[in-house]
Amino acid sequence: MEEDAGPGILISKFSVDPKEFDQLLKRYSTDNEKFKQQPGFISTQLHKGIGGNGTYSFINDLYYAIILALTGCEFWRTMQQNEFTL
Repeated sequence: MEEDAGPGILISKFSVDPKEFDQLLKRYSTDNEKFKQQPGFISTQLHKGIGGNGTYSFINDLYYAIILALTGCEFWRTMQQNEFTL
């Protein structure tokens, strides 16, 4: 069995200006719906940090039953080619 053929977790860390928080939640919801439609999707969670540096820090966990399903899907390729912008 290939090493990348099993389950996988994608972890993304990013920071957002507090003024863009509502916009981030809308974008996360939209992207989350697209990921839910991909084969092998299990779940995703968005975690907000508690640091006080003037920005909101987030970690997004994306769980897939088969990591090849994630890396091979059209939506993933699109996300890889574009920077995350609100």
